[in-house]
Amino acid sequence: FFDDDDGVLYYKAHGAYISHCKWGQGALRGKLLTSAYDGAVRVLDPERGVFQETVYSEEDEFSACDQFSNGHGALVCDNVGNLHQLDMRTGKFTSPSLSIHEKKINTVHIDPGNEHMFATSTHQLVSVWDVRKLKKNAKAVYDLPHAKSSQAAYWNPNGSGALLTTCYDDALRVWHPSTDATKESLKIKHNNQTGRWVLPFRAIWSAAGDGVLCGSMQRSMHVFDPRAAVPALATFASADHMTAIGSRLACHRHHDFVAAGTASGRIHVFRA
Repeated sequence: FFDDDDGVLYYKAHGAYISHCKWGQGALRGKLLTSAYDGAVRVLDPERGVFQETVYSEEDEFSACDQFSNGHGALVCDNVGNLHQLDMRTGKFTSPSLSIHEKKINTVHIDPGNEHMFATSTHQLVSVWDVRKLKKNAKAVYDLPHAKSSQAAYWNPNGSGALLTTCYDDALRVWHPSTDATKESLKIKHNNQTGRWVLPFRAIWSAAGDGVLCGSMQRSMHVFDPRAAVPALATFASADHMTAIGSRLACHRHHDFVAAGTASGRIHVFRA
């Protein structure tokens, strides 16, 4: 429904936890792609004000999703380690699901600099895959082991091939898998012990790829230099307004704004 007071549109797009929410590109430009644990992938057309169901599966709980830049295809993952390849034009999976991990896949992200490659994060492991080599019993191009559960793995938006990971061993890491997949190029110490009631942190890149941002247990947001293991370069906080922990962040693609989402149901927007 539409709120006449502030112009905000409210939708109940899914009946369970929403695992992905991202504006599309190419054929999906100006549209919002979502996936959720209710087994649905949907697309919002803001001009029409409706969500269209792209695909629905009673058997799957979708835990992660990402789309290709042309808007024609998407990769969808579930909470038992399966990968599904989705044709957004037909609303059908293009091949049988592939079991690529033993446990829930937390994130899947296509490299914007080389869309043949994508990364997945799961229990104690981040893997890099080649979409052209996906088949039954497919092997990852690179496996990046972590001491504890890896909650996120995101490619640098500048296309450099740098990969940012977040792990429960209290570290944010920057990898260059194509150069050295045996050791991270940078390790940033960070308290990632969010406990039972707060969503796990997922560090992200700045829009230009020149910074690393992550929420903190101090109800603030930290900005780090991705080239040096030094203390946070900046901290964004608003003690009077941000009274909960902002565990999920998003950067505007073209403007210097960062949004932090909290479990209290609020979004806090900072000017970076």
